[in-house]
Amino acid sequence: MKSFVIIFMTLTSLLILITGGVAFFQPFSSLNARLHIVFGVLFGLVAIVHVIQQKSRFLTYWKIKKLKAIAWACGLFTLLLSISWMNLGLIQKMMSYSYEESHKTEIFRAHPKTTYQNLSEGIKVKRSDENVDAYLEIEFWDDLNYDDLAISIWVEDDRGRLIETLYLSPQLAYQEKFNFQGFNLSRRLLLPVWWYKWREMIKEQKIASQDNEVMALSSASIYGSFSLDTTIKEGLSNFRVCLELNQLNDENELYREDSQNFMAKSPKGIGQPSVIYSSYIDLHTEYRNEYSLLEFLGHSDVAGEDGELTRSHSGLTSSLQLLRKALLRVSIQ
Repeated sequence: MKSFVIIFMTLTSLLILITGGVAFFQPFSSLNARLHIVFGVLFGLVAIVHVIQQKSRFLTYWKIKKLKAIAWACGLFTLLLSISWMNLGLIQKMMSYSYEESHKTEIFRAHPKTTYQNLSEGIKVKRSDENVDAYLEIEFWDDLNYDDLAISIWVEDDRGRLIETLYLSPQLAYQEKFNFQGFNLSRRLLLPVWWYKWREMIKEQKIASQDNEVMALSSASIYGSFSLDTTIKEGLSNFRVCLELNQLNDENELYREDSQNFMAKSPKGIGQPSVIYSSYIDLHTEYRNEYSLLEFLGHSDVAGEDGELTRSHSGLTSSLQLLRKALLRVSIQ
């Protein structure tokens, strides 16, 4: 039994060390997090069982001659716990080299009041607020491969300025670029309309942070004056909920890599440009319907050169068949 415990805890320690290293240097991975948590819990349980079985030996360490060693160990543990908790000194310096810190302007995290659920046929997104609740249910066609679909959902004001991003595809949430079937793709290429609004919002957020000296630019969560909560409290009376979709590598006769039309020449792995749907919400309209459908608004630039919207479906084929329905419900508290 003793040999089993030693071998098991050694292997578990190595796995925890490896997954911890991956979490430090690489974008978030649910697989890596799952392995780290599961084997961390197992390590703790085995350690507890081992201590219980060897309790008579461990109790001897509480004799007076061992109190000094115990005090040093507890003191060192408390010190490391404190500086890690408060992110001080060498810990702060070390963490500055982590992926999380060095890519903080790329990482997207939804507002804490936003929840979403991935379904077999679509996505449900809910954004709660003291004054307004927004609920969006998106249904795709049954034969759609969601792994090949890039999605962004956001709220913008009537001038087109991004207020808050509600949802971003998991493969794009923690990194600007990712590899798809050998193609190196980026958010800008896949979701250019959202991306350019996002970058502009990041710039404004950074300027506001520097001017006010109250909010350091962290991850990509939109708080402070860059949230739906605050803008509504400040008098926002209307906004637009937008959805951008892009099916990867969906070339057609017009939009393809070798297209003779330079305006339709698409990068490798892209195919047709992203399509945008939206619904305009006026909170002060007396006869406003609580429910609305997001309607087709247009498509992006296929090369992602800008964030301009082309209000036409000319040349689009399969990209118009991605969405079955996007139902939005906005209720005022």
